[in-house]
Amino acid sequence: MLRRGLETDTLPARRSVDRLRELDPGGADALFAEGVYQYYARADYESALEALQQARSIRPNDPEIMQHVGWVLRRLGRWDEAIDLLDRAIQLDPRNASLIWNQGLNNYQLRRYGTGRSQFEIGISLDPSSILPAAFLPELQLFSEGDSAAARRTFESAISLAESGEKEAVAYWLAYMARDYEAAIDWARRMTGEEAGVATSATTRRHHSRPMRLALAYRMSGNEDAAREWADSAVVLAAAALEARPDPNPRDRFGVAAIGHADLGLGLALRGGPGDADEAVRHAEEATRLFNYEVDATDSNVVDWYLVRIYVLTGRPDEAIAQMEEMASRPSFLGLGDLKLDPLYDGIRDDPRFQALIRRLESQIEW
Repeated sequence: MLRRGLETDTLPARRSVDRLRELDPGGADALFAEGVYQYYARADYESALEALQQARSIRPNDPEIMQHVGWVLRRLGRWDEAIDLLDRAIQLDPRNASLIWNQGLNNYQLRRYGTGRSQFEIGISLDPSSILPAAFLPELQLFSEGDSAAARRTFESAISLAESGEKEAVAYWLAYMARDYEAAIDWARRMTGEEAGVATSATTRRHHSRPMRLALAYRMSGNEDAAREWADSAVVLAAAALEARPDPNPRDRFGVAAIGHADLGLGLALRGGPGDADEAVRHAEEATRLFNYEVDATDSNVVDWYLVRIYVLTGRPDEAIAQMEEMASRPSFLGLGDLKLDPLYDGIRDDPRFQALIRRLESQIEW
């Protein structure tokens, strides 16, 4: 068994923080280091916020401290405070590409698509070699705005994607959403990297493994035999990846275990063998129990998105629509492209509740 305790891999960082606090007790650098440790190593956002706010009281105009406070605030669901603080940090450090495109992610989830798009574009212009904003921008255009033509233009002009593993991952979704399954399968076959549970795409809410993407594309193309074959491979790999992940105690740090359950659930749903449907839902619902909006208001909608798709694949349309309605009631990545373009939803797209959901999202968007 390969499971590890939550903090085993963070002990060197803890020792470094403790040493810094010995050398500079109560200093801004030591408090900042403590906050960063609590944030990244333990995902203890309340403790991180306390330390970072103390550091900020000493250096109130330090944009790096402000940036981290903003990141913690958004995970706690304090979106307005996070947006305001990060806007101030950008004013102090207007050429910080990472700070700007991260603010774009916040506006993306708040469905302020016009502002989010502009901030991704600024981030790319400041750092053309940066991969993440170059991948997030076409994701915003495709999945949220539902503008596949704009997403493709952005993708084709992205210099940083040309020689990265992100190119194949983003291209897969462009082809899949266009229902060009032959091209989607070709792009998935070109993907490299770890086979299960790894973010081979910067489109982090959709970081399926290579066999998972192949299973989905074959399923949508109507090739059930190939879909089952690849889904079976995805299940084996996802189960092994889940077994190797840390125990989620006292908390599931950044949803690592939850995503493992979600990956396994999606693989089972795509395979569709005897007993797979119920087992798929069990894993997906466990993912949302471990990692939900109350636990992490920023990234938890990754597993919500998995749950919706698993409900659809296992013939549970009522549960799928209810989950999408929940996602529409708060900041999330759920967007018009999801609802209007994804072929997975063809069977429920004419449902009056689904159509009402589209209108609801349209009323929330700031272009």
